[in-house]
Amino acid sequence: MVLFMVAFMLSLVFVVKVEISYSSSLPGAPDQSLGRIYRMTVNHGYIVYGTLREFKLLNLATDSFEIGMLLALIAGLLNVKYGDFPPCQRKGQSR
Repeated sequence: MVLFMVAFMLSLVFVVKVEISYSSSLPGAPDQSLGRIYRMTVNHGYIVYGTLREFKLLNLATDSFEIGMLLALIAGLLNVKYGDFPPCQRKGQSR
């Protein structure tokens, strides 16, 4: 379970880093001379244009995040079934 959650966190960091990097450094209009002709939507709707390599990296980041979400869901379901990580209890409360 812990490995699934670590994989989820790594995929989250990866997609956030790529999206923030792209939204701050890529142009908002296509640039044919630099090969930045691939339209990408990053950071909640911000439109940028990048190269084919940048486009593929964004798709990889998005796909890895979707897999990470699935792993987090599996980890949660395994925790419900096996109870490895029970909910925290406040002092003075008992079940």
